[in-house]
Amino acid sequence: MIEYNKQTLPYPIFERISIECHSFCNRSCAFCTRSYSQKKRPVDFMPLSLIYKVLKELSYDLKFQGRVSFHFYNEIFTDPRIMKILEFSANLGLNVYINTNGDFLTSEMVEMLNYLSVVQLNISLYDWQDDDEYVLLQNKFIDKLKLNDFINEYRFIRGGNHLGTRAGYAKHKPQPNNLPLQEKCTCVTKKLEIRYDGKAVICSHDYYGIHPIGDISKQHIFDIWYSKERMYQINQLSLGNRKEFELCSKCSDFI
Repeated sequence: MIEYNKQTLPYPIFERISIECHSFCNRSCAFCTRSYSQKKRPVDFMPLSLIYKVLKELSYDLKFQGRVSFHFYNEIFTDPRIMKILEFSANLGLNVYINTNGDFLTSEMVEMLNYLSVVQLNISLYDWQDDDEYVLLQNKFIDKLKLNDFINEYRFIRGGNHLGTRAGYAKHKPQPNNLPLQEKCTCVTKKLEIRYDGKAVICSHDYYGIHPIGDISKQHIFDIWYSKERMYQINQLSLGNRKEFELCSKCSDFI
């Protein structure tokens, strides 16, 4: 276990971490960076040994009480190893939450997620045109997947073109004219994002990894979070200095 004094840390440990177990998604949505990428993303898998390394660091070294997920720009249930990964996480006592488009979920899988103590199941719904269709689609998923038997929290995420522009990468709506915004962004203080290639990046919009802060294949997760790169990002964005970062200078999202 890493010995550290919370009182002397420059900022708290992250509340959530997302480890992208592989790179593939079965959908191409208008509001997703993947749909506009000039360079096709390879279908690649993060080695299980690397995933397990980080999970053990979280459990054994940090005694992490926050939430862990395995998405970034992928659909986790297209990874045939996902149940094995979830079981490993459960055995470590980690709190796992899931984001999925629901295309591959079955009632049997939901029952297994109960067994694996998944604390939250988020299902993004895209195939609807109006509020009535959205409600019907929700009810269809509830019945089909027997979600009322899910012992922890489940919720639906209203997907669609109303979402943001992913820092200008998604072209489904125009960017504001007054960029860069001089607005603070606290997302960098709450969550750590790790791509399928092991690169930790500034936030969930950093599809291309242009603002890396570390590499889990070479560093401990604690050292990545408290690296000089992350500290600089947090300090600058706490002041609203989005212009300091190429990605943030084009981003109209802020929390």
